[in-house]
Amino acid sequence: RMTDAKEVGVGNPAEETFHHPDAQFIAKKSATVKPCRWKISSAGCMTEFFGKRPAAAFMRQRRDLSCIPFQPGASRFSLRRSESAPLCSSLPTPATYTSDTKRTISESSMNSNQRDQRVTATRIAAFVCAALLASVCSVSAGEQQALVGNLKAGTGPMLNAQTAGSLRDDMVTVTVDQGRYAIQAQGEAAPFASGALRYQGAIKVGPVKDGVFGEGQELTVAAADGAGESFQVFPGLPFILHRSILVNTGTVATVVNKVPLMDAVLELGKPADQLVALGTGGLKPLAQNVGSYAWMAVADPASRAGVVGGWLTHERGSGVVFTRIEGGKVSLEARLEYGCLRIESGKSVVSETFILGWFADARLGLEGWADAVARRMAIKLPPMPIVYCTWYDNVHGGSSDAKALAELSAFASKTLRPYGLTCVQIDDGWQMGDPKGNGPRKNFSAYDPKGPYPQGMKPTADALKADGFTAGLWILPFGGSWNDPFFAPHQDWFVKKADGKPFDTAWGGTALDMTHLGARDFVQGEIKQAVHDWGYHYLKLDGLSTGAGVQPQYVNDAWKEDNLGDAVFHDPSKANLEVFRDGLRLIREAAGPQTFILGCCAPQNMRSYAGVFGLVDAMRMGPDNGGSWASWRVSPDFGSRNYHLNGRIWWSDPDPIYVRSSIPLDSARCMASWNAISRQMISLSEWLPTLPADRLDIIRRCIPGHGVTARPIDLFNTWPP
Repeated sequence: RMTDAKEVGVGNPAEETFHHPDAQFIAKKSATVKPCRWKISSAGCMTEFFGKRPAAAFMRQRRDLSCIPFQPGASRFSLRRSESAPLCSSLPTPATYTSDTKRTISESSMNSNQRDQRVTATRIAAFVCAALLASVCSVSAGEQQALVGNLKAGTGPMLNAQTAGSLRDDMVTVTVDQGRYAIQAQGEAAPFASGALRYQGAIKVGPVKDGVFGEGQELTVAAADGAGESFQVFPGLPFILHRSILVNTGTVATVVNKVPLMDAVLELGKPADQLVALGTGGLKPLAQNVGSYAWMAVADPASRAGVVGGWLTHERGSGVVFTRIEGGKVSLEARLEYGCLRIESGKSVVSETFILGWFADARLGLEGWADAVARRMAIKLPPMPIVYCTWYDNVHGGSSDAKALAELSAFASKTLRPYGLTCVQIDDGWQMGDPKGNGPRKNFSAYDPKGPYPQGMKPTADALKADGFTAGLWILPFGGSWNDPFFAPHQDWFVKKADGKPFDTAWGGTALDMTHLGARDFVQGEIKQAVHDWGYHYLKLDGLSTGAGVQPQYVNDAWKEDNLGDAVFHDPSKANLEVFRDGLRLIREAAGPQTFILGCCAPQNMRSYAGVFGLVDAMRMGPDNGGSWASWRVSPDFGSRNYHLNGRIWWSDPDPIYVRSSIPLDSARCMASWNAISRQMISLSEWLPTLPADRLDIIRRCIPGHGVTARPIDLFNTWPP
């Protein structure tokens, strides 16, 4: 991709510019440094290279300002983002550099050979910098030497592949030639996506067998050092599957954070301003789309035709998807954000898998992606519960209390259980702990003897069971309070920051480290006690993102920078999402397969969105609503943009409906009808015993359900649909 860069004179004898579709290269003489300065602008970043020096070069990383040594003889360089403050600063004094006569010759006095050498050196510098740029994350000073390795992460432009090849099945064709790929849906006249390969190497095409999708074909591009990428197709699957192999060829471990996997130019036959993007941030014009977690659709709202891309797996990396418009063309970028993924010397890591397809109706593509995720993760959803939650109750809200809940349960058992109400769940306020002003109390190993359930939690669970209900309980499993006296002897249980202090999050508390045996035993004990000793077989798990070692971004829906990778775990070999999913697996094992687990809530930080796939039965996709028409409207907003996950990956929980007398009757009917038609989870949070008969009748009419999933008609046209 560098070889077609074109030299353009800029009328400055001390500066030369070389333009390329993917980058701009500037060879510029510095007034303060004898060796020539090479400025390279690529992928939104500004990079500066200087001449060689005999000692190791240094880079100063943005967040923890740790100096990271590179191999002796490497070029000194600094990294800058063109739209923000410098990423690197405080480099060694320029006087420490030795002169490089070939690079210090004035541009005006260059002959053609010298100019060619300058161009070649600039291109090589760009290649090296781009490959390193996305692969460095902040680490503690003790891990600086771990970054010396030469990671072939495929994060920058690469040279042409050596041969050509193609894959074809009944739904999609992939062709690779001259260092580029093209993807075409069967029956269509032209490719819908194309782009440059990220690796050079030999191409091999052959059969592949997948334990989920069966027998298919695979095209691999293998670099000499073992790095590479692959494309796979399978009969009956309308997507291509794409992934990379990251290799550390250095002598010590290295750490990676953000790794671009695929960058595709889309061809939908319409100008960019006539297309829309639908992602976790909702429906947006392409120019306003800032990125989505896990999946994205780019569609023509007039026909619904479009491209759907999504991450099939999220075991170690958090997959995100972006769009951009360049020269009137729409590009889609799939990127992995690991936080800190450690790769030992001589080892390799297979990336998460991204899938991409074209659909005459992009809604079918969204549903197909969700179906593929469910197949890959072997998701088998239990029946969807209908739940009463104490939190928003307009008479006995919060956690309610033993007496009030007994009254409500007895009433609901006679009036609503025959229509489908199955669970009564106690929310925040029953537990012990001292949060020190940071959110709720966070000791869930004990109930408050002076609180709403002074006789303990088991008697209430037994009473609910006697009335025919599953007993439910709210828990914040991955958060503690480092300054709570209860946790004083257990400071080793907490995730740390780079300075060694506990990793404290707003509202979610101090993150419990799911790589530490003591913390794992504590969380496991809390869950086992709640489920097996007390009898609560419905768990609402709140503040989940704390378990990933990230700060809340509430309300988070579209992509936001959250400094993933700042947390320091007891086991540094674990990436953030890997730690998070390990914690959820621990909870599932402790609770048992018969316990229904509701996650809450994705917009606290969207790392907990795809991070829970396959490990929870239901998920709150949106922020808290409330007992009014205006506050309730977040439910159809977030429920609609995630409709395709409902009944496939999880049961979507849009938060309660409200039919209380303070809400106009038509509004109450609309709330309940939306949940009933969409067949997303219905939860109630009213003081049921005093509801007027016509309000109670709304609930009776809506909670039985039609038993199928629903599809919005005008998903790409109006919002909410």
